Amino acid sequence: MRKLIIDADPGIGSALTLIAAMQDPEIDLLAITATAGRVSAAQASSNIQALVDLFDPPKRPRIGWAAENVSALPQFPEEPCSALLNGKLGLGDFEFNPPQPHHRIDSPKVLSELTREYPNEITLLTLGPLTNVARVNDYHPGILQKLHEIVIVGGSHHHSGDITPAAEFNFYADPPSARTVLSVPATKTLVPLDVSEKIEMTYEQFSDWFEQSPTSLGQLLREMIPACFRLHHQLLGRECIPLREMVGLAVAARPLTAESKQIAVAVECQGKLTRGMTIFDERPHPTWKPNVELVTTLDSQGVLDYCRTMLQGCGKSV
Repeated sequence: MRKLIIDADPGIGSALTLIAAMQDPEIDLLAITATAGRVSAAQASSNIQALVDLFDPPKRPRIGWAAENVSALPQFPEEPCSALLNGKLGLGDFEFNPPQPHHRIDSPKVLSELTREYPNEITLLTLGPLTNVARVNDYHPGILQKLHEIVIVGGSHHHSGDITPAAEFNFYADPPSARTVLSVPATKTLVPLDVSEKIEMTYEQFSDWFEQSPTSLGQLLREMIPACFRLHHQLLGRECIPLREMVGLAVAARPLTAESKQIAVAVECQGKLTRGMTIFDERPHPTWKPNVELVTTLDSQGVLDYCRTMLQGCGKSV
């Protein structure tokens, strides 16, 4: 069973991925750590708490809370982009008030504690900006090397950005942290937009996968996902929802679903037009040392089958 920690900023795509991970019998989900990104730090933490409470898995993952003072994010463009596709509260504006724990542990502390407890056993899957992971590296140099692997959903290779023409959302939101994490000599796999955009859910698949259910989780899914379809149609003219974060989970949980290559990559931090852009050294004689495994191709049907298996009927009682 694969030990997994997910660092997320839910986000509808991240919410589906967290639900799938809690349902996957081959995953031991140790923790979910919140980070600011598509929503504020406080909202990300609240969304994760609500999702875990609604799903109520037999083994509850630890929850790491995002700190506002280390998660300052830029003003995102007002033009149609991925930052606007989740509603103001992140889950299609579905409102809830989960109980607040008396004792909160911040995300970097949860990450570092579990990494020490299970050295070389944990896969860390990041679905949002890499703020928390960079903080762990700052606080405890060398600790990221004790992870089995870091699977990073972010960046783009030969694909345009989704927040600006040059940049993918997660790296645009916190480029210094992305640059720091990519430079750490740990085992890292990068899942760029080139591959994560290829797996989509149609409305017909949504109707098939998410059956009617009286549970609170089922109600959330039936309100959250149609809102996502509506926003994709209104803002981007798309009739399908890309399952980017679910692709990341499939890569982390079922490695045979992807092919990759070693490559050197860095992140632009200061460019006015290129903030958050991923730069790859693909010269005939590159001088940068390879620092990631870049996912280049997917078993698309295998990934889609995994998504269906993990999500189908997840609104039912567990």
